[in-house]
Amino acid sequence: VFHPLTYYVDLHRAVDRAARNSFEHRNPLEPRFYRRIIEAAQSEKNFIPPVGIGKPDCSGFAIAGDSGIGKSHAIEYTMELLPRIIIHTKLPDRTPFPFRQVPWIKVNCPENGSARALCVNILEAYDSILGTPYVRLYDRQSVSAAKLMMHIKRIACFHGTALVVIDELQNLALAPSGGANQTLAFFSNLMHSFGLPVILVGTIAAVHLLSSRFSQARRATGYCNPVWHRLERNDPDWTILRNALWRYQYTASETRMDDDIDKAIHECTQGIADNYAKLYRAVQEKLIYKKKDKQVITPDFIRKTAAKLFELQKEDLRLISGAKLVQMEPDRPGGKCRKKDYLLPEELAILNEAQKKNGDLPATPPAQSPPANPGKVAEPEKPKGPRKAKSSPNPHPVLAAAEAANAPGTSVAAALANMGFAVTTGELIQGAK
Repeated sequence: VFHPLTYYVDLHRAVDRAARNSFEHRNPLEPRFYRRIIEAAQSEKNFIPPVGIGKPDCSGFAIAGDSGIGKSHAIEYTMELLPRIIIHTKLPDRTPFPFRQVPWIKVNCPENGSARALCVNILEAYDSILGTPYVRLYDRQSVSAAKLMMHIKRIACFHGTALVVIDELQNLALAPSGGANQTLAFFSNLMHSFGLPVILVGTIAAVHLLSSRFSQARRATGYCNPVWHRLERNDPDWTILRNALWRYQYTASETRMDDDIDKAIHECTQGIADNYAKLYRAVQEKLIYKKKDKQVITPDFIRKTAAKLFELQKEDLRLISGAKLVQMEPDRPGGKCRKKDYLLPEELAILNEAQKKNGDLPATPPAQSPPANPGKVAEPEKPKGPRKAKSSPNPHPVLAAAEAANAPGTSVAAALANMGFAVTTGELIQGAK
């Protein structure tokens, strides 16, 4: 079941506006369009997009949100409203015009976040649509990521591509040092220099990647809301989604939706659409297979089923519900820590303040502790004398000699000599004999 919600409609409008703005400057019926493509093909070393192919102000946008709320499905169903390939054969005056146009492509960011692997994925996307051998021609060990990016610009120019969709953007966080910046710079170059809108889709972790570069964040803020939150219980979209799925009920006894059931479902799924679909299916399967007579859906049965179904998500759902503040965990090699991306920064700040008020978290200690007797005037502090060096139980001989040399008229060499150390070359030779 796929049911369009409010922000899905906003996404469709955003894709439509970005595609129209991009197609305006990629019209194959424009004079000399095909000649410019041929001229661009001859620039093997330094590819320069031909004049009139792109427009620098064509910008894409980004979508980030919690996992399971329907970002990937929404963008896939929206992009499928556009044709995958348009085969041009003749111009309006019946002049032959063999031109295969690919309006859009969609690829997933590789798991290791490699810029080169992303370029190979884009080439594979073109090959799967057109049946071309681009991967075999360009994916060689001697070809760098920067060279592959230049080839992708040329291919996108050849086939009149108007939109590029990159999903699973959060994988860039796993890229080696400098890899994420190189890939983000490539996206910026496609939008700014080539005029090709890029749509970036990822989880909340992608927000930190985009916000790390102001220019990238500015270009990612385009036609629609860049952050999709999970559905709150009082959200109209939650009511739409809940009622749309509740119609698909296959138990022997019909169960009416009420406030208690709604509360149990939202509590167990935290407003994540994918969790709701899986939970509703699992509840019905258990009732149908185990209870042949009474197949009534109750709030207690929903909670029991969710406890087993979401065992692997138990900690995630608990953190999302605000039961515990996000904590730092040493989940990277070398002891480096990072925050788990369960809450947005503004949500984290609100939760932190709420827990401080409730006494769940210790408040920040004041800079100066108040006096024991508030009514008594504090006496001025007496001047302190020179600090005495702390003596350790087993001091190192050299350190002990250095401390002894602090006395007036004593040098480190004399202190070492008094402790029996050889301090000159002659003494070392004499000791060796």
